[in-house]
Amino acid sequence: MQGVRAPQAMASLGVSLADPSRDYAAALVKWEALRAQDGAEVNPVCRSTLLTHGARAEQAAVLVHGVTNCPQQFVQLAPLLFDQGYNVLIPRIPWNGFLDRSGEAMRNRAVHRDRSPAARRQRRDQPAGHAGDALAAQLHDAARPAH
Repeated sequence: MQGVRAPQAMASLGVSLADPSRDYAAALVKWEALRAQDGAEVNPVCRSTLLTHGARAEQAAVLVHGVTNCPQQFVQLAPLLFDQGYNVLIPRIPWNGFLDRSGEAMRNRAVHRDRSPAARRQRRDQPAGHAGDALAAQLHDAARPAH
């Protein structure tokens, strides 16, 4: 896609492509920071998940759950990848996976998003798709040119 700056879009999601971990120990420090974001309000089965072999692996997988879902979405797939030698990271997307399943958290996310600079711009071309397109939608919003 021309004009899409994936590193900037990922940075808006709290992910840094510009600062990769220099080694396994540094990656674990980042993991601990990610895991610390899952407070008491998060459903225990929805916490960010890391399946690691205890060292750097030849291959790694990052599984991104859909909107209104959580890492539990990959409860069957993640172990299969792990058994094939992958280290597997399943981050919990902010505003998802709360114990309170009333939808209040998603409403709060909508209010938060409506106040963002991106929401103030006119939105004429919204991506469509199923829940698995959450990351694509976030990347789309972050990469859109200003109107």
